[in-house]
Amino acid sequence: KLQYAAGKLTQAYQLNKAHEGARTNAAQAYLWLGDRESAAQIARDVIKSNPTNALAYEILMMTTLSLEDAKVRLTEIPEDYRQTSGVQFALGLIAEQELDFATAEDYFRTAHNSGSAQHSEIAAQLAAVILTRIARDAFSRAETIPNTDSNKAIGEAEQLLSSAIDHPGDNSDEALASWHANRCLARLSLGNMQGASEDVGFCTGAYPGWPEYARLLAMVKDRLGDKPDSLSVLRSITDFTSVPDALELKIELLEGEKAYDEALAAVADYISLPGRPPTAT
Repeated sequence: KLQYAAGKLTQAYQLNKAHEGARTNAAQAYLWLGDRESAAQIARDVIKSNPTNALAYEILMMTTLSLEDAKVRLTEIPEDYRQTSGVQFALGLIAEQELDFATAEDYFRTAHNSGSAQHSEIAAQLAAVILTRIARDAFSRAETIPNTDSNKAIGEAEQLLSSAIDHPGDNSDEALASWHANRCLARLSLGNMQGASEDVGFCTGAYPGWPEYARLLAMVKDRLGDKPDSLSVLRSITDFTSVPDALELKIELLEGEKAYDEALAAVADYISLPGRPPTAT
């Protein structure tokens, strides 16, 4: 769908290269297609003819390959536009791609606080990096129970996601499902099992059979103490490549059921997952 839309936008640009809207859309389309050089050139042309085109500045930032390059590119942008939601959001996405979640959180927070028509998308993205940062921090400290500061941040993420979900704008159904999934994770951490159940119900209803959402449903059922149903959901997943932790849970539940042969087969499946280091023989 994205490639089709990009193709239509670039066609419109070819027919009317003088039109600012067509040029801005074309720059966005080339960015979607991965042609950063063309996107940057067209964005610069738009800015040259209209230095107040905020979207062109955002696109120009997104054509950079690294956060370091983006900070250099930022010097090309007039000071009045450096703190706009679009530019700060672009910087946040670049930082997130580099797994610098603390920096991404700072940029997304600035974008969110600026007040933007993209409020829902920015709020959801800010919530996502907050949850990721907390999970990574907890893993590095070998924590299994969120501390007080973590719970406060998770609560903020839940509120941000609720705001985004309540005002989805023209965001896609896929985006909305991902927001529900993240809110489900936040609510699981906060012990809001009814809310988590409602969120995962939305996800599995919208996208039945998706491994990511089946995994989430199994987690919720496991937390509710419904281990047979959780195991049944996990058995329905045919490809664990994107959800290796779901296979870990399946192994744990199978051992609890004393289904040792099936558990052993699941262990073999886990070892053979792409990206797993080879075992010694």
